[in-house]
Amino acid sequence: MERQDFTCHPDSGRSSLLYPEDEDKYIKVGTISLDDFIEEKRVLPDVIKMDVEAAEPHVLQGMKRLLEAKESLMLFVEYALSSDYVFKVLEGKGFKVYFITRDLAT
Repeated sequence: MERQDFTCHPDSGRSSLLYPEDEDKYIKVGTISLDDFIEEKRVLPDVIKMDVEAAEPHVLQGMKRLLEAKESLMLFVEYALSSDYVFKVLEGKGFKVYFITRDLAT
């Protein structure tokens, strides 16, 4: 398991592995890719909810094997800055992409 700096912010939604706002306020946390976790624990999820504060490319990279192997996987992705990348990767893996907005689902 890799250890990385995780910046702690009083507004927990702004805490991050990627964008440290105050480099004096961090903790070391263990990280593992989803593919490695699945292999280690011998589990296969049916549903994944992602809210990773602009780290979508890193998370999708860490679940490449799962995206290729699991036909009935359902993903709910709250995206930040990298929506084009997220859609390109998921559609490239054969996923149907739908948008859920405050007004209506499309």
